[in-house]
Amino acid sequence: MSQSQRILEHLQEGNSITPLEALDLFGCFRLGARIYDLSRKGYPIESEMITTRTEKKVKKYWIEKTKHVATEERQLPEPEEKPSPGDLFPKKERDPYVDWD
Repeated sequence: MSQSQRILEHLQEGNSITPLEALDLFGCFRLGARIYDLSRKGYPIESEMITTRTEKKVKKYWIEKTKHVATEERQLPEPEEKPSPGDLFPKKERDPYVDWD
């Protein structure tokens, strides 16, 4: 199971998570990146800045229970294939009236 899937499962269980908790629970050094990935896939993740006991400011993430519909066997969707350069820039036909040589 990927870090994103484990973090999503943790959030769907009604828990919140901070970067230090993500490191401790899942070995995830880049919680913000995993949250970004999940948000781009449509998961309604909420966040706020909090201050720790040592006066450090960190982000806390969660999913609102009213916005969350639990599914037991939900899998993250597969990433879409990236288009090839040929799809982005189709070849143009040469102008027959221009001397290309």
